[in-house]
Amino acid sequence: MSRQTPTSPASVRILLRQLLVTEEWPLPPVFVTGFLEQCWCQYMQEILDKEGDESEAWEQAVGTLKLILWSVAPKPDSGERKRLSRNIPALVRTLRQGIRHTGYPPGKAQSFLATLSNWHLELIRTGNTNSIEPRPENDDTAPLPVLDPNFNRFLELYNNADIEQIELSSDREGIGHHL
Repeated sequence: MSRQTPTSPASVRILLRQLLVTEEWPLPPVFVTGFLEQCWCQYMQEILDKEGDESEAWEQAVGTLKLILWSVAPKPDSGERKRLSRNIPALVRTLRQGIRHTGYPPGKAQSFLATLSNWHLELIRTGNTNSIEPRPENDDTAPLPVLDPNFNRFLELYNNADIEQIELSSDREGIGHHL
């Protein structure tokens, strides 16, 4: 990650999106991106405003961001599942600290942590989450608007491909006007 210092809440969210696009893990589930957008980015911004990007608190917040993103990705290797199991208590403690600090609504916090717990338990048990669909009670979150990291790999593969231009008719009788 570059050492660009976010200076606004939008910049902290851009940092989050950059992490999502540049790291090798898949995009996280919607309940995680919603929490990160609604709570964790606010927590990070407050730390940044008070202590700066060289502080231990900032480094811990960024580390926790990376850890939560890693923690919800598939874990096909038993060693990764053991590592996840060892990291969960510290992760949850730090998340609770951020939740308390920002005043995130208790019902949403409880729902998020319960869903995260179920997600982690399934990852530890099977290495994937194919058998669960997270549906928090207070699910008014929206997906984080970022490109799938695989999209960049796709673009690289087809970077030199021949592209055919297609022109659409501006005719009022076109298909779109009959719908």
